Order: sequence, then C-alpha cells, then structure tokens
Amino acid sequence: MRKLVTIGALTLAFAAGCMAAETPSKHPENPTPMRGRLNQLTAEIAPRTSSASLQPVPIRNFIDTFIFSKMERDHVPHAGLSTDAEFLRRVNLDLTGRLPEPDVIQKFLAEKGSEKRDKTIDALLATPIEGKLDKPQTPFLDKWTYFFNDLFRNSAAELGAPGRNLLRDYIYSALLLNVPYNDLVRELLTAHTRDNFVDAAANYLLRDHVDDFNDVYINQTDSFDEMAISSSKYFLGVNLECVSCHDGQGHLEKINLWLSRVRRPQLWRQAAFFSQLSMSRPYGIGNEYELLDKGGHYDVTTRSVRRMPRYKTDITPQFLLTGEKPKEAESWRDAYARMLAEERQFARATVNLV
Repeated sequence: MRKLVTIGALTLAFAAGCMAAETPSKHPENPTPMRGRLNQLTAEIAPRTSSASLQPVPIRNFIDTFIFSKMERDHVPHAGLSTDAEFLRRVNLDLTGRLPEPDVIQKFLAEKGSEKRDKTIDALLATPIEGKLDKPQTPFLDKWTYFFNDLFRNSAAELGAPGRNLLRDYIYSALLLNVPYNDLVRELLTAHTRDNFVDAAANYLLRDHVDDFNDVYINQTDSFDEMAISSSKYFLGVNLECVSCHDGQGHLEKINLWLSRVRRPQLWRQAAFFSQLSMSRPYGIGNEYELLDKGGHYDVTTRSVRRMPRYKTDITPQFLLTGEKPKEAESWRDAYARMLAEERQFARATVNLV
C-alpha cells in the first residue's frame, strides 16, 4: 500500500523508526528479558505457521524496510500478502470507513496487472483539488475529518455553531491540501484571534476554556491546565489528568509506571507555556471569544473550579519530557509547539493513534 505512508494531513515520514510506544522514557532499558520472551514465543508459534500458501510480501517503502528487517532480525514470522479481496476491503475501510460496492469488488478482482493496488489507493485518496471536480463526493476527506473532529471533541465544546463549524472546515482543508501534521499541530497550539467566529484554528485551544464559578468569566488558570492536559494526551499520548490533582506516586503504579514518577508541579510547568494567553468574551455572554497573547496570568494559589487545591511553587515553563525551557525572547507558546513537534514521542504517538 504505497501511498499510505501519508494519510492526508498526516505526513508520517518524520515517524520512521518510531513505530510503537507506550510511555516516554529517557532511561535506557535492558532488552534482555524482552528478547528472551520474544524468542520463546517465536519458537512456539513459528512451527505452527505454514508459509506454503502465503504470497511473499514485497518491500515497497521505508516503512516496509523498517518493519520487516526487524522481524527478520528477530526471527519473527509474519503473515503473507493479503488476497485481492482482503486488500480491497481493508483499504476501503481504512481510508473511507466504507465497504466497497459489489461492482467495484468484481471489477477489481477481474483486473490484471501488478499496479492495480496502487491505482486503487490513488483513486481513494484523490481529492477535488487533483482534478476530480466532476466527483464531489470525498469519502476519504469526510472520514478523516470526522476522525479528528471526534479526537478534538469539537462537537462537545462550547464554541457556538460558527466556531465549531470553522474548526471542522479548517481540519477538512488541511486534509485536502495535505498539510503536514506537525505543521497543523503547531498552528493549533499557537493560534490567536479577536473573534473565534472568524478565525478557525483558535477554536482548538478555546474549546478547553473553563468558566469560573459565576459562569460568566473564564478561569484562566484552570483553562491553561486543560490545554496542557489535552495537548499532551492527543499529541504525545501522555494522559496527565490524574496528576493534575495529585502526584503520580502511590496512585498510578498499576496503570503507568512512568506517570507514577510525575509530580503535580511538572504539569503546572507544562501548563505555564500557555500562561501568556488571555481569554475573554468581549462580545457579551455567549460562545464568542477572544484569544490573545496579552497579559495572561497563571496563579496556582487561586481557587480551582475543577481540581484539588494547588500550592505555591515554581511555575516557570518547562517541557515535561525533556525539562527544556523557552529560549530567550521566544514566545512561550511557540516554544511549546516547537518542543512538542520535535519530540520523538510526538511521532510515536501519532503513528499509534493512526
């Protein structure tokens, strides 16, 4: 499946070598116990795996090379190439979320030639911008736009219909134009606007706003916490929800050993990257917002709407996975977007997500 190394806006070339992940770690691991278990499983399974009827798998791209070279090195048996019927069903479900029509199946099975799978992928990925103006249906764009809207909880956010629809159209256009995913994420994390009913990208951060106890003003500090939690979860695969209320130690050992070593102030320092922001409703009560880099304030001693009481401590912006701080004169949000998009865990989490 040649062209699946990029899935619309997801330019996954930057993820080579990062095909699987659990939680980030900067500590070297001892591979010996895992390698021993792997060899044991291979010895048990390989004799029962018949290869007589399997079609060989051609190596077509760098992802094939990476995966199959490791499997060969570790003597791990793998399935052969899928049949034409299996391929057509899978590629349609993966790219469009739909099963192929019966006439499409019959035509594909009857077709000869080694390039027919590549042609099918090209046809499924085709967009109006590539000369298909006579075919307004875009199942690939529709499916993946829905996927990211669901991931970002767009429909559940209090953005008003204009803000919600703008964010949906923003995602759709990014897929249509094949915008690299790391560029898209940087745009979302650094957006600002006078009016979220006009600017699309700003709605991503604004959907994490938290109203204060009066339901009129926005609790800035709680909102920054939510921005740090959601961006870490979606883009790094690290869920900081639990450590936003208490240290991981004594709570997360049976869930995530890495997070069991994370303390609450580490989350606050991650949230501090957003603390130069200010959010308000300058147009009155409702779901129309302003999101600007002016006079923001992050105060962990204030009363929280959602979390256990905080306490005074160092809240200098510091990236959770590396301890890196913004460069001199660098915007804090620009710094956060840069660190996140360049972090290897971003690539690993993206591959696993897709």
